[in-house]
Amino acid sequence: MKSYFSNLLGDLKSVLPFLIIVLMFQELGENMWRTRGLYHFRRLIYFVIPFLFFIWASLRFKSFKLEVKKYILIIEKILLLSSTYLLWKFARNNLVIHKVENIYSNIIPMLQYGAFGIVFICNFITNKISEKKLNLLILVSVVILLISQLLVPLASPNPHIDVFTSNTDAVKYFLSGVNPYGAEYKDIYNGLYDYTPGYVYWPSLLMTQSLSYILFSDIRYALILSNICIVLAIYKLIPMRKIALLIILLWSSLPIQLFIIEQSWIDPLLVCFLIWSWYFLQKEKILYAGIFLGIGCATKQYGAVVAILYGIFCLKSFGLKKFFNLIIFSLIPFLMLMLPFWMLDFTSWKKMTMDVPLSQNMRLDSFSVVASLVKEFGIVVNKYMFSIPPFITLILVIIGYF
Repeated sequence: MKSYFSNLLGDLKSVLPFLIIVLMFQELGENMWRTRGLYHFRRLIYFVIPFLFFIWASLRFKSFKLEVKKYILIIEKILLLSSTYLLWKFARNNLVIHKVENIYSNIIPMLQYGAFGIVFICNFITNKISEKKLNLLILVSVVILLISQLLVPLASPNPHIDVFTSNTDAVKYFLSGVNPYGAEYKDIYNGLYDYTPGYVYWPSLLMTQSLSYILFSDIRYALILSNICIVLAIYKLIPMRKIALLIILLWSSLPIQLFIIEQSWIDPLLVCFLIWSWYFLQKEKILYAGIFLGIGCATKQYGAVVAILYGIFCLKSFGLKKFFNLIIFSLIPFLMLMLPFWMLDFTSWKKMTMDVPLSQNMRLDSFSVVASLVKEFGIVVNKYMFSIPPFITLILVIIGYF
C-alpha cells in the first residue's frame, strides 16, 4: 500500500506542472466565458489560484522534464476531459452577442453541439478503436469548430463594440490614403467611457486587417486565419500527433473563441506571429524566428514582453551570436512597419497608441485586480501600480527558467 501511494505521488509530481497549465487555461476559458471580460470578483480569484500555482511550479520544478511517453495516457485523458468540459460550456452559449437571425446564426450552435457530441463519445471509445480513427474524430471536431469561426462575421455583421467600428474605420482611412492615427472616429458609446475614440494599435495589425478587408470586406477574417495558422503551428511544434491534435482541440474549445472573433479582439493575431516565431526558434532558424517576432511586436504594445523571454531563451540555448542575430532580424520588420508612420506623423502615432491608453482611467467593470479592490474593499490606488505585478511575474518566470 505504501509503495502504491509512493508511486501515485511520483506520477502526480511528474505531471503536476502540465496539469497546472491545463487548469489555468481551463479557468481562463471558464471565467471569460462567464464574465465576458467584465467584473466578477469570485471568478477573478478562481483564475488567480491556478496562476499562482503556475508561478510556484516554475520555481519549484526548475529541473522538470515531462516524460511524455511514460505518462502519455494520463496526459491524453487530461486533455480530452478538459476539452469536453469546455466544449459543453461552448455549446450551451457560444457568446455571439450581436448576432442577427439568419441561417448562419442558427448553424453555429448546431456545429458546437456536434463537436461536443463527437468529443464526448471519444472519452468512452479511446480504448476500443484504433489511434488513427480516434485522431480522425478529433480532427473532425477541430474542423467543425473552425467552420463555426468562419460563420461568425456572417452571423454578426455589425457588432456594437468600438474595437470593431474603430478598427474598420482605420482600415478604410488607410486604404483611402488617410493617416489612421490622425483621423477622427465616432464615439459609439456617447461619452459613457472615459476615452478618446481612435486607432490605438500598431501598424502590423493595420496591414493584416486591411488585407482581410480587401479580400472579404470584414477585418475579422484576419483573426480566423490567425487561428487556423495557430492550429498548424501547434501541429508542427509537437511531434506526437495524438497529443498535438488534443492540444489543438483544447485551444479550439476555448469557449470565448467566437466571442473574440465577433468582438474583433486582436489577440489571435499576436499569438499567431509569436507561436510561429517560437516554432522557428525551436528549429534554430533565427532569421524566420526574428521576422515573425518583429511582426508580432509591431502588432500590440505588450508584444515586447514575449520578445524578452524569447531573447533569454535564444541566449541561453544558442549563444551570444544568435541572440544578436535574433535582435537584428526582428528589428528589421519591426522598423519597416513602424517607420513610415513615425515619419508621416510621429506625434499622432504616439498620442493614439501611447498617450491615450495611458491617460485613461481604469474601468471598474473590467475583469481586473483594480476593479476588485475598488468594488470589494473600497481601496483606490494609483492605476500605474498595477503594472508592477506583471513585471514581478516576468522576473519570477525568468528566475524559474534559469
